[in-house]
Amino acid sequence: MLSVPLLSVEPLWALYAVVVVLGVAYAPHLITIFGLTERIVPENRLAEAMAFLTSGTVGGQALALTLSGRLAEGGGAPAAFAVAVVAATLCAVLAWTARTTPAATAKTAGTAKPGAAAPPDCARSV
Repeated sequence: MLSVPLLSVEPLWALYAVVVVLGVAYAPHLITIFGLTERIVPENRLAEAMAFLTSGTVGGQALALTLSGRLAEGGGAPAAFAVAVVAATLCAVLAWTARTTPAATAKTAGTAKPGAAAPPDCARSV
């Protein structure tokens, strides 16, 4: 929800400050999603999972930039920044509703890396 201030920023210096904060948060975000993918996905499917994750990230950014550009032309910068706020909200809702339960994690504990959950049908090489 770091993108919410973008909706109300008027002067250029304030926009610069908000974008710097967002930029500082971007690298830890990427490190986290790739780290979680490495922990959760079985080793024999890790390359494929990383390829899908990278493609999804780049594809999502391309769609967001396309939509933001169109909205910026018609409604100005706040309309374009609303895309980031709506996308962040949708991602948060998805993350909160798609959580795994501790019972599901305990069933697969023998097939995953320590502290990670893996689908039960995936075999992990030891």
